Amino acid sequence: MKKVINIILEEIQNFHDCLLNESISDIMYHFTYAHKLYGILKSNEILLSPSFINPSDSKSKNLYFLSLSTSRSLRVGFGASMGTNQVARLTMNGRALNQNYKSQAVDYWGHTRDPKKSEVDNMSRYDELEERILTDKDKIEPANRYISVIEILNPDTNQASALKKLCDDLNIKFYAYDNADYFNGSIKTKAINVEALEGEIDASSVGIKSDLFEIIAYLTFKDDELKQKIYSTLTKSNIDIESIKKRVDEIQESKLNYYLRVGDDFHITDLGNSIRATLHNNQSSTNKIMRYVIREFGIDMKKNNITSIKAYLNYKVWKGKKPQKQFNEEFNNKILIFINKKYQDELKELKEYRYWGQVGDEYYDNIYDYPPIKNLLDSKIEQLKKFYSKYILNNNDMFKYSFYIGSDEATKELNLGRFSDDKYDPQFDSVLNGVDGGNRGREGNDLVQTLRFIIQDVNSFTDDEIQKIQTEYQNQFK
Repeated sequence: MKKVINIILEEIQNFHDCLLNESISDIMYHFTYAHKLYGILKSNEILLSPSFINPSDSKSKNLYFLSLSTSRSLRVGFGASMGTNQVARLTMNGRALNQNYKSQAVDYWGHTRDPKKSEVDNMSRYDELEERILTDKDKIEPANRYISVIEILNPDTNQASALKKLCDDLNIKFYAYDNADYFNGSIKTKAINVEALEGEIDASSVGIKSDLFEIIAYLTFKDDELKQKIYSTLTKSNIDIESIKKRVDEIQESKLNYYLRVGDDFHITDLGNSIRATLHNNQSSTNKIMRYVIREFGIDMKKNNITSIKAYLNYKVWKGKKPQKQFNEEFNNKILIFINKKYQDELKELKEYRYWGQVGDEYYDNIYDYPPIKNLLDSKIEQLKKFYSKYILNNNDMFKYSFYIGSDEATKELNLGRFSDDKYDPQFDSVLNGVDGGNRGREGNDLVQTLRFIIQDVNSFTDDEIQKIQTEYQNQFK
């Protein structure tokens, strides 16, 4: 028992050593099953898993990945989830993979240690010891460039013979075991004798069925250009393209047009779970048409910077429509331009009254040119713009409660008091200290009124603009 624990601890240490490097170890392992192994050897291609289907995988910027482990055992790491019946272990050439692919260490489950469990139990499937090869291609080829040894546990006679023949043809060493301990330890002297014979294994290839129609329907919904691209590609295959077109149109017209609607979060979530399950069930398909369509699904998600199936469906819902965020940004730009213009107009008008003044020996043709006054007004205008932008850019109810950015709120934000009193920000009086002469008056209220007039004009502008925005938004759904 102590020896087994030491082996496990050594393998875990190897994994943690890998974390410190950008590349994988020279020797890595990939686990699969006999029927999938047959497909790998028959085509000399390793088909990869999409990273865009499951939320736990979608953090990757690449479309596909291959899971590898530093542990060869079925008792620890990734292999612990495989079982012992017809499981195959591929010894991979990490050096060759490093030359052509980038990799990433993955804490897949993120489980913590359970102090009530034994050390071995804690180090089984709770420690994935997983490295991933990351790429935008959906396969690695030729497979025999990267596979040096294949070992399989508890295959039936026909399986072992067929796999042995394919391995011999590809110059890959092959070993079969009927004992899990011998398999875990890779004790080749205990491998069973296998005769290499021609044969076939059911590779569980997925035919053209309803799943394909569903995937194409979601993928091409509201995207005629992509639909044409996919149909054009499928036409080159030996496939009844007209049947696919008919079924896809039926799904989009009878199902998606009804369920994929703005505000219908329940059905969008439900459909998202459904399509994710469909993609997951077919991600290992060896059918080339199915793999092509799934790949196009991932490419479209990546192109639009989308990381979840539900977000992708929401993207389809809003395709061709202007979302709230765009309305917010456009409205914010308009109001900032409006405020700047009203401020400049107000200053121009005030200067025409020739409010002059003198500070010491310095004479100002207009006191609004006096730097302390101009700086104070500028800072208040910037404060006003930030006040409006904060509300507008974060609005998510199409400005239903527009009074949140009314003149009373803006006046309060800038500490301008009310029109009926002089309880305003004392800075307005302090900047006038030392200014002498002219017909400017001697109260900060002169400056305050300038800002109040601007706010009144801005408030009228926002009321009119919000009504236009709400009308335009609602007309999109008629």
